[in-house]
Amino acid sequence: MVAATVRDALADWSWLRNMDDLEIVDTTCLGDVILRNSLGDEFILVVGAGELRPYDSYEQSLVKNLGTLIARMKESGLKLEAGKCYGLKPHAVFEEYEPDNMYVATMAEYVSYMGSFYGQIKDLPDGAKVRLVVKQ
Repeated sequence: MVAATVRDALADWSWLRNMDDLEIVDTTCLGDVILRNSLGDEFILVVGAGELRPYDSYEQSLVKNLGTLIARMKESGLKLEAGKCYGLKPHAVFEEYEPDNMYVATMAEYVSYMGSFYGQIKDLPDGAKVRLVVKQ
């Protein structure tokens, strides 16, 4: 099933944490989702790393400094529009954020895909070999 919204896509991260009680505050150009709980604590779902982290000053500075990455992507022809983000190509999931490894993705589909991907490999040991099978 293709996620229609980022809220729908968070269901694919249920292996990490139930996201139903978190409010979506914002998203980043990399598909990361900034969330807030009922106590006002903020978190960032870093989809490229498969982690939910506190949205502290360090994470905020990382998000604030994405301008250089955005400029490099635009120079290479990867321009974003509403509801889109930069996604890592499947072969590059563990690679660098470089234009050759990136594409423009639909935010909801990318968040969903990465949640499903990390959910499937979460129990594998470091260094395990995986084979990606893309189904349409």
